[in-house]
Amino acid sequence: MKFYTITVAAIEHYAEALAHFEQLLGRLTHEATQRVTHGELEAMVQTEGSELLRRMIQGYFDQRGAEEPIHARMVGLRWDREDPSG
Repeated sequence: MKFYTITVAAIEHYAEALAHFEQLLGRLTHEATQRVTHGELEAMVQTEGSELLRRMIQGYFDQRGAEEPIHARMVGLRWDREDPSG
């Protein structure tokens, strides 16, 4: 398995995913969870796991959007350059 370095600048975009992961681990290790059925546990992990993946993907899009340069923006009904001198 290949490992990737996560920069400090990038990790901020994944804060919600990390918080959700910690919450999921907390639920899995809680004593009340030790008493649920196998099916209940799988359903909870599937639901919360899907939410975790959604937050990771959103973090990816947030990171990507923050790193992309803005070349132009829509103002009114015409396109303006970001740089007013150009």
